[in-house]
Amino acid sequence: MRLNKLSAALVAALFLSAAEAAPIEANGSAPLDAGVTAAREMAIQDALRQAALSQGAQVNSAQYMNSGVVSESTSLSAAPISGKVKVLDEHADGDLYQVRVQIDPDQPVQSGPSAGRAPAGCGVPDGRALRRRVAAAYFYVDHPADANDLDALGVRLAHDMARRLALRSNEFAARDAGNIGLLPNDRLTEPALAAGTVRQLAGSTNAQFVVAGRVLSTSVTKRALRPTLFGSTVTSQQGAYYSGPLSALLGPGVIYRPVAREFQLELWIYDGLTGSLLRTQQFSTSATGYIQPKVQPVFGSEAFWQTDYGEEINTLLDQVTEDVTATLSCIPFTARVLRVADGQVYLDAGGLDGLQVGDKMLVYRQRLSNTLVDPLSGQELGVPETLLGDVSLIQVQPNLSVALAHGVKSSVQAGDLLRFIPKR
Repeated sequence: MRLNKLSAALVAALFLSAAEAAPIEANGSAPLDAGVTAAREMAIQDALRQAALSQGAQVNSAQYMNSGVVSESTSLSAAPISGKVKVLDEHADGDLYQVRVQIDPDQPVQSGPSAGRAPAGCGVPDGRALRRRVAAAYFYVDHPADANDLDALGVRLAHDMARRLALRSNEFAARDAGNIGLLPNDRLTEPALAAGTVRQLAGSTNAQFVVAGRVLSTSVTKRALRPTLFGSTVTSQQGAYYSGPLSALLGPGVIYRPVAREFQLELWIYDGLTGSLLRTQQFSTSATGYIQPKVQPVFGSEAFWQTDYGEEINTLLDQVTEDVTATLSCIPFTARVLRVADGQVYLDAGGLDGLQVGDKMLVYRQRLSNTLVDPLSGQELGVPETLLGDVSLIQVQPNLSVALAHGVKSSVQAGDLLRFIPKR
């Protein structure tokens, strides 16, 4: 009987796994008013949303302001499905463009060399990468007294995050903005309040995303008696000290030393173009051993990473970097229009960002006066955008590109956004 139950469980697991991996088909449509290329991409995106909703949806409510009038909207949303997308059928039908797509869902990767990489369905061109620009801002420290041996921790932590992201040179171009705090003052702890500052920082550093956060704890969690020799007997440290002959020379005794220390971090990831908070996540670790030397090496230095405490933090920050990579990997690459002259569109991204001649991008204009706000938390969710049309790149230099606009229903202007269109 037990064997039969086990066999039945295995068969059920196999069928469940097969069902999870089964291709998903869905239909999508979009108006043709911004041209065929833009309509095709938006119809594919609509089909992907329909596919995601078919796998489970939730109701979301948001408020927006238009000419001083607050309105509320309700919508269905679902977690996006990543995977290989194949267009099965497409055609124009009156004022709409219709598509039918098939999605082969990606299998989640938990660890190993592929962890944190963009899934196959993220629209990254084969054989090359599109480098997203990320600014690392100041990390607030909740209990500065506990971190007094970690000099300038909030600034140095931002510097180290920028360094780690920059090492992933195929995925990120990182900016160190560790001297800039996102919140109005140190007493505030709600990351959603930083939307305006995030947009300003992203604009000044030419970044698509901003990462920051809080150090929640660096406290000592355990102390224990340890012998000491050649130390001073005149000390404030709690313990027992020998005061007999030669005590001034040998200074023997037993003192309470820190033997365990934690490091807790809260990560904030923002969309720099809208200021909206994409993700918050907490990470924690604990180190044991000689975790608080008399002279602590500078945070982020090679000497610090070699300490018992630094070794654990180094591993933790590797996990944080993987989390940032996984969060941003499927968000479309975005650039800005620098200027428009003689019918040509100049954008602030080029060959160093992974762009090539022939690439196509959708053109959007933000409606900053209609910012969407969550009615319960007051968090800014994003900025509505108007799709104007599409452009194709005709010239690519290291740091800029030149494009021609197609099917644009309104003239493109400086400050408009351009998002990469994957080939499918």
